[in-house]
Amino acid sequence: MKNFNLNVGKSFALRGVSLVLAGSLMTCALAGCSKKVDCDIEGSHAHAYVDSDGFVKYLEKEYENYFGFNRTDDFWRISDEQAKLLKFLDKKGLVSLEDNKDLVSSIEDSQEDYIEYRYKWIYNMPIPHTMRVGKIFTTYYTYIPTPRYSWTTDKTDPRLTGDQRRCHYVYQAYKVEKD
Repeated sequence: MKNFNLNVGKSFALRGVSLVLAGSLMTCALAGCSKKVDCDIEGSHAHAYVDSDGFVKYLEKEYENYFGFNRTDDFWRISDEQAKLLKFLDKKGLVSLEDNKDLVSSIEDSQEDYIEYRYKWIYNMPIPHTMRVGKIFTTYYTYIPTPRYSWTTDKTDPRLTGDQRRCHYVYQAYKVEKD
C-alpha cells in the first residue's frame, strides 16, 4: 500500500487563515463600518457624520462611513462627559435634536395631513373541536363570523363605518438626562 502525504495539517492551517480573513471581512461588512480614515487631530474629538436624508450625527469614530452615515470634515472637541453622551446616543441609534432641529422642522412642514376612514370586515374565527373515538383523536373546526375593524385612505370603500381620523406626522424625541 502506498503512503500518500496529503499535507492535511498545512492545508487546514491555510484554510483556517482564509476562513478567519473572510470572517473578519464579513464582520466588518455586517457591522456597518468601512475602512478607517487617517486623522491628524490631536485630543478627544468627534467627527460629523451625515446620512442620505441629511441627518447629522457626531461620533468619536474614524471610519469613512458608519451604519449609513458618511464622515465629513467637520468636527468638534469634546470632553469626557460629551464622549459618554455621544457613545450612549450611538448605542441607542439616536441623533441629537439640537444638531438636526432645522431638518426635522423642514420635514414636518413638508408632510401633509391626510384623512383615514374606518371600515369593517368579517373574519371567520376558527373554533377547534376535538373528538375522541377509541384511541384516535380527530379535530374539526367551525367558523364564527367575527367583525374586525381597520383604516383605509379610500373614501369609496363600500365597507366604511362613518368614523374617520386625521393623520399627522410627528417626530418622537427623548430627553436624555444624567441619572
